[in-house]
Amino acid sequence: MIFGGVFAGVGIGLIIRVGGTTAGTTILASITKKYLGWSISYGLLFFDLIVVLSSYFIIGAEKLMLTIVMLYIGTKVMEFIIEGFNTKKAITIISKNPDEIAKQVNLKMHRGVTVYSGHGYYTKEQKDILYIILSSPEIVRLKKIVEAADPHAFVAIHDVRNVFGEGFMEIGNS
Repeated sequence: MIFGGVFAGVGIGLIIRVGGTTAGTTILASITKKYLGWSISYGLLFFDLIVVLSSYFIIGAEKLMLTIVMLYIGTKVMEFIIEGFNTKKAITIISKNPDEIAKQVNLKMHRGVTVYSGHGYYTKEQKDILYIILSSPEIVRLKKIVEAADPHAFVAIHDVRNVFGEGFMEIGNS
């Protein structure tokens, strides 16, 4: 089951990465990517789950659950094959000391910081919100900077892919 998911993910991921298709649900996944902005791997998972769930009465509950696990593993492997190593982290920071955090990120990490103006809904207090894109290994350094400047800061970290611009990939290399 695990190996089946890995092999299916690698195979389909390689086919899609070079612009091919396996027909069937891969075509539907490509359509959802074009019109809904879904990743091909998750579009494929969605349509494959519809097929698998509709076969419940034929294959039974145990095989259904094993197939769902295999599809999920295949989706994750396929996503890795298609997207590659270019995953980054987007960090949103709300702090009482945003200037110090931004300054230290610029000085110590040599990364840019975008500052948004916002306010808390309940307090209506104006706040600067920091937005930073980093690689995963840089997160530890950022946490130390934030903790030193404001141990009570609010920090949200999100996975992002395909980051283009200065310090990352050029738009033409996508």
